[in-house]
Amino acid sequence: MSASSTSYVVDDMTTVYSAPGVHAVGQVVEVGADSYRFVKNGATDVATAGYPVTVLATGTPWTVCADVSDGLNDGGFAGVVMADLATGEYGWLKRRGWYHTCTVEGAVAAVGDEVVVGADGGFRAATDNELQRPAGFAGAVLTEAATGVSLYVEAI
Repeated sequence: MSASSTSYVVDDMTTVYSAPGVHAVGQVVEVGADSYRFVKNGATDVATAGYPVTVLATGTPWTVCADVSDGLNDGGFAGVVMADLATGEYGWLKRRGWYHTCTVEGAVAAVGDEVVVGADGGFRAATDNELQRPAGFAGAVLTEAATGVSLYVEAI
């Protein structure tokens, strides 16, 4: 589903909702070159702004899970949460574009290297023959784990 004639700005994407209201769960809007999706946090964990979430493989469509401790066994990378979402809350995630406050769990060798969702709730460098779909690519070389990292993310 695309955006209607409503105009959105990035600040709109950080609003948290207790119910869907005028937005449809799964709705996608484009703001400039960035793409956002409206989702529900269906997990028992808070979805923290700047961290990846997965779309659950079973259950209500576009219900996301912030617990990625087992990797992406539950479903695919849905995007980066724009604001903290408690269980049952609704909000936006960035599904395509630069996000500048990501957490990376280890070194990234080169600008442009692919990243995947890591088991500790952030991102990690993809390995050769990675079975997981890339979540995006790094905007900087990292010699160790870091927060506040710029990543270009691209989700399903």
